[in-house]
Amino acid sequence: MLAAVTTDIGIIAIHRTFLDAPSARLAAFDRPKRALGSLGCGAVRLAPPAAGRLGLAEGIESALSATQMFGVPCWATLGNERFGLVAIPESVRELHLFIDNDPGGELADQRARQAYSASGRVIRSRAPASIGFDWNDELKARLARQT
Repeated sequence: MLAAVTTDIGIIAIHRTFLDAPSARLAAFDRPKRALGSLGCGAVRLAPPAAGRLGLAEGIESALSATQMFGVPCWATLGNERFGLVAIPESVRELHLFIDNDPGGELADQRARQAYSASGRVIRSRAPASIGFDWNDELKARLARQT
């Protein structure tokens, strides 16, 4: 899977996720997720902010799942440690942090709140109910319960 990592000036890197085609899981080799180029302050911008609202999630699948579940356009930071490094437009007045329910998610929440606090900006954090889950895990579990 390939994804463009962008900033306001354009594409700055390519994020590559190597998958095992038969199982649709991560490929079984060292570091199946890699970047070509420096991520800098970029993100995988899956949708533009809407009406001053934007969400951040750690991974691409989590960002897509959070958007589907909550209707908030999301960007993937590509790492819990990158919350706070991604450049957020000043026009964002409502920032949603779709964090993982684990220690990495807690770190992401702390870093983002320190970096993105601004006058007139509301920051909301949401974590999945289940420990160890990200938002993609949460969506898959909800869908499985419905069938």
